Order: sequence, then structure tokens, then C-alpha cells
Amino acid sequence: MHSLALANVAVVIPAYNGQQYIEETLQSVLNQTLQPREIVVVDDSSTDDTASIVRRFAPRVTLVTRQRSGVSAARNYGASITDSEWLAFLDQDDLWEPKNLERQMEAVAASPEAGACYADRRILVQQPDASFRYDPSRWPTPTPDELGATLLERCPFTPCSVLVHRDAFLAIGGFDGRHNGVEDWDFWLRLHFAGVRFTWCPEVLVAYRVHESNATRQALRLLAQSLALVEQNIRPRLTRWQRLTKLRSLRSRLYADAALLMRENKTPGSFALMLRSIARHPWRDRRRYRIAAHMLVTRLRRLRL
Repeated sequence: MHSLALANVAVVIPAYNGQQYIEETLQSVLNQTLQPREIVVVDDSSTDDTASIVRRFAPRVTLVTRQRSGVSAARNYGASITDSEWLAFLDQDDLWEPKNLERQMEAVAASPEAGACYADRRILVQQPDASFRYDPSRWPTPTPDELGATLLERCPFTPCSVLVHRDAFLAIGGFDGRHNGVEDWDFWLRLHFAGVRFTWCPEVLVAYRVHESNATRQALRLLAQSLALVEQNIRPRLTRWQRLTKLRSLRSRLYADAALLMRENKTPGSFALMLRSIARHPWRDRRRYRIAAHMLVTRLRRLRL
């Protein structure tokens, strides 16, 4: 598919009001043992000091400011003004281990037919004191053999984990802004359906930070976007029988995931949403019954106070 050029990578970082994290994120890129050819920060009209912080890293880092148009448009624009063979999309609050690019470029060198490469990652969850704690309970990263089936169930990795060949990116038209919040899941699905071959690094090379300002913390909006993505990208590819079984199970899980996120965020309505998950598919994941019972007990205790 391509001739490999080591470090022929453009790192695209969409940013919006990211002053709290952007410096550390950029430093993790500049600390790479194998340096990228280009680093571009697309500032989506931040109202804080994001742009001034990024300017400190010139000329190694290029800053572009645009009228606010969303993360997908920012990523696509950043890719359009670079010309490196490989594209890496790192969000403003995520981090790379020093050998991330070195290991991923070794992986694509060993699999010249691959159009994308993903690494394993660790999830860092923000604590009440604003520090971050490693959370080992999150979804495991699938192997390439498991990836196709996993993509029909969930989003298996985040943009900070992946290198994408420019040809593959252009062939599917980049990120789709209609799926704001699950645009990465949509992107991986379209790459997979287009026949793009994925390779991977089982080594933990990136850190994804979960905190209150994450776009994916908005449970109901994320649920609506996920259900729309399922209808557009997954449902048409299922057989009639799979639509009666697999599709029902998938929708049920999405409701359960949203209920858990709402409970974690202390947002009202988590109990009702968990009940909807159970009603849609009563036999899937019986842990939901225990969680719903705990939600009910907690709710009754609050009513007594």
C-alpha cells in the first residue's frame, strides 16, 4: 500500500479551552524518542490561554486558529494542511509515552499492508482532588483478529492511540462531524468497512484522561449519538436475524453504559435508564439487576432523608 518513511508523521491536536492540559500534552509529543515530522495544533477559537501556551512551542509546533466548528472539522483541517505520510490525532488532554511513535512506526514497518496502527492505552480518571488515578477496569483493547467484531459492539480505542495512513484517511473522507461524541467510533468503523488493514502495538503507549470536561461525559447526548451511529453504520450491515438479536443486545448495552455514566456523574435519571436497558434485553449482563437494585436502594434512602 505504501513505502514506509520513519517519522514521516503529522501530529494533529484539536484544542478548545485546553489551557489546563495542552502544555503537558505537547511536551509528551516533543519527548518522543522518534520525533514526528509535523506538529499542528488547531485552536477551535478558545477563549482561554490555550493559544498563548501553544505559541511558546514555536517553531516546532504550528498553531492554527479557526472559527469554532467542532473537533471533527478541526482534525480534518489539521490533516489538510500537512503532507506527512502518516497522521496521528492526539486530543489536547491526552498523553503519549516517550516511545509511542517509535513503537508504532516499527509496527507499520513490520506490516507494510496496514493502513492504521493502534496501541494499547491506560485510562486515567480524575479524582476529587483533581489528580488522576489509573483505572484498570475499563474495556480491554482488542487484537486485530477481534477488532471487526468489537467495532460492531463498541468504540475500542481513542484517537490518541492510532496512526492512520493519509491515503486511508482521505479515502473515507476523514472524520464525520455529524457524530459529535462518537465520531471516532464512526471513523474506525468506516476504515474497517473500507477494507483498511489494522496492525497494533500491545504495549501501553498512551494515556487517555477522563475528567468532568470530557465531551463524552455528557451521557444522554452520547447515548443519542451512539444510537444514531448504530442505525446508520451498523444496522444496514446486519442480517434480519442479527437485527432481532444482536441489535437489540447492542442497544440495551448502550442504555446501560449511559446509565452508569449518569450515576458516576451524579446525574438524575440513571435508574430509569438502567430499567430501560433491562427491558430492552432482559437476558443480557445480569449484573445490571444488581446495579439497578443498588440504585433503587440509594434512591429510597435519599427519599427518607
